Amino acid sequence: MDPSPRFFSWDEIKSYSSRAPERWLVIDRKVYDISRFHKRHPGGSRVISHYAGQDATDPFTAFHLDKNLVRTYLKPLLIGELAADQPSFEPNKNKELVEDFRELRATVEKMGLLNSNHLFFLLSLLHILLLDVSAWLNVWYFGTSLVPFLITALLLGTVQAQAGWLQHDFGHLSVFGKSKWNHWIHKFVIGHLKGAPASWWNHWHFQHHAKPNCFRKDPDLNMHPLLFALGKILSVELGIKKKKFMPYNHQHKYFFLPLVPFYLQWYVFYFVVQRKNWVDLAWMVTFYLRFFITYSFLLDLKSLLGLFLLLRIVESHWFVWVTQMNHIPMAIDYDKNMDWLSMQLQATCNVNQSLFNDWFTGHLNFQIEHHLFPTMPRHNYWKVTPLVKSICEKHGIQYQSKPLLTAFADVVWKVPSDWEADEGILSMKIVLVWTLSRNRGSSGWMPTCTSRSQTPYLDPFTAFHLDKTLVRKHMASLLIGELAPDQPSFEPDKNKLLVEDFRELLSTVKKMGLFKPNQFFFFLTLLHILLLDAVGWFVLWYFGISMMSFLIATVLMTFAQSQAGWLQHDLGHLSVFSKPKWNHLFHEFVMCHLKGLSANWWSLHHSQHHAKPNCFQKDPDVSFHPIILSLGEPLSLELGLQKKKHMPYNYQHKYFFFTLPLIVVPTFQVYSLYFILQRKLWRLQATCNVNQSFFNDWVTGHLNFQIEHHLFPTMPRHNFWKVAPLVKSMCAKHGIEYQSKPLFTGFTDIVQGFILGASSWTGRVT
Repeated sequence: MDPSPRFFSWDEIKSYSSRAPERWLVIDRKVYDISRFHKRHPGGSRVISHYAGQDATDPFTAFHLDKNLVRTYLKPLLIGELAADQPSFEPNKNKELVEDFRELRATVEKMGLLNSNHLFFLLSLLHILLLDVSAWLNVWYFGTSLVPFLITALLLGTVQAQAGWLQHDFGHLSVFGKSKWNHWIHKFVIGHLKGAPASWWNHWHFQHHAKPNCFRKDPDLNMHPLLFALGKILSVELGIKKKKFMPYNHQHKYFFLPLVPFYLQWYVFYFVVQRKNWVDLAWMVTFYLRFFITYSFLLDLKSLLGLFLLLRIVESHWFVWVTQMNHIPMAIDYDKNMDWLSMQLQATCNVNQSLFNDWFTGHLNFQIEHHLFPTMPRHNYWKVTPLVKSICEKHGIQYQSKPLLTAFADVVWKVPSDWEADEGILSMKIVLVWTLSRNRGSSGWMPTCTSRSQTPYLDPFTAFHLDKTLVRKHMASLLIGELAPDQPSFEPDKNKLLVEDFRELLSTVKKMGLFKPNQFFFFLTLLHILLLDAVGWFVLWYFGISMMSFLIATVLMTFAQSQAGWLQHDLGHLSVFSKPKWNHLFHEFVMCHLKGLSANWWSLHHSQHHAKPNCFQKDPDVSFHPIILSLGEPLSLELGLQKKKHMPYNYQHKYFFFTLPLIVVPTFQVYSLYFILQRKLWRLQATCNVNQSFFNDWVTGHLNFQIEHHLFPTMPRHNFWKVAPLVKSMCAKHGIEYQSKPLFTGFTDIVQGFILGASSWTGRVT
């Protein structure tokens, strides 16, 4: 006779979590003891243990096809049920939201959206086999020269990627109505077509679905913190603990290196041997036998190994970019025991639908729908999307979908690393400033503005950022307080009327639409750069390498480099596109490909210059003082008083012209000279203008409007002349000198500036 049923409260159940010796979980109000069973769980020990001490009703429903069969296995584990006064799930979960999602699940089942179209998956398999055969025929027919070799590697990489999506379908039991048929075909696709074990995939992937983006539960996050610092919360935690396993501030650069698949190749063999899964090992061996036997007749050993490595690199990049674009940009944290819908929506986002996106991602551009209904056949995702959007809208949950390239860019930009705490003030709010590797303005501009002195940086914050609402969201977790009510919004030593007038001017400029770029202008700018570059090459090719043609080509290519410098400057200041990520992508192209320089180097230095122009030890543009040059009257006087003589500064206006070619690349003479012209160390202000003319606008990239550019760094340069009258009016009102001069006067002032610095230093030394 069975003993009387036991009744439990949620407080009791919580104590039997995955960290406890005994593990309990709840399914449909029934309490099960999985302390011994978890090791025999077909889906893996860890995936079921992740829900120990929690309600597992929704993941149980999501993962299993034949729930009645599974419940028969659960009967011996039943130890009781929830007490009558206890809710069906944890009190912290939104009751209406949970019930609405379960109603949505019932609707999906009634609509037949969990039933698969077998023809769809048959065609998927056939197109994979066709690509595989085409790769072999390509080398057999066209030979083993470089082009056929690379095409075959690309085709085989495509085969591996598409087979990866197909095995994913079978692994999720979404093809056949019977689990065993899915398991058998899964072993064939992942083992014979890909050379990987099905048991390894089940062990890792089901955990990811059970607790996506939950640190220590989602194995996709195992790279934190050994290789990467992932997620804002976890990265801040690392920073507070002063733990630094890797140079996280450079992780967006070395992120690409671990994608080379050396680790995975040996680990999958280690996995099956350690667990003695000989069936999976046998399937894996058939893949390697098939590959090496079929290609050994066409390639020597060196080429064969090279082909294998190339196809794995293609596959690895394809797989990682597609799978991580839906997760890394999203929230990453410890397990908060959220309801199923909220947890999945917080950790996943979609990529817009198109025929190419569906094929390229294996329909994982519908990542939200896939995570909510993991056993749903992928060809039905688009049908359930409107229902999911409706429930998200009802409960105020964000449903994110983005273009494919935007999603790829987000993987890089949103791999954060947080170090070096500082404090700053933003709109009366005191925030803890962490230098982020994803901060495209460099990891240094915020400390430049704060310097541990709690300096307000509302104006530079407004000047540097396009999407301020988005940036404020990222700063929300850094908020530690606000200024007292009796404190002004900025330091008392600042002119209140002047600050308010400038902010009013900024508002007027926005209303006038002067921050909206004319992209046709920048397109023509890029075309004329490419034209100059091509003409320079054509002159040498057509006229030969005589002295005259050589000099003409040099001048043309120098102009191309200078103009590319102005264009990368526009992109670096986010003034070409309305979305920062597009500016960043094209900035990398122009700066790296057209100029051969680092975009990150430019961002690091130039944003600091704009944040604190001509401020010694903060503006890197004046870093030549005092190592090579003595700059500015106050700094030169200080050097003289200290009797410091690093260089013969009294002759610096002469040797300046000789040291410049040694400091900068020769093709940057116009570029560098003009920047020095614009950074002359004025006592009262840091910038001045050069008179407008068509030639001046072209040769300086509109940086003859340096004042306007420094006030509004994200304004497109073709609008500087429009805002200049407003700036002049404001300067006149407050008695601030607005300086503008002829171009050649500006050049001669460079020399006069060095003479001033030299004489100031000499006077104090003597």
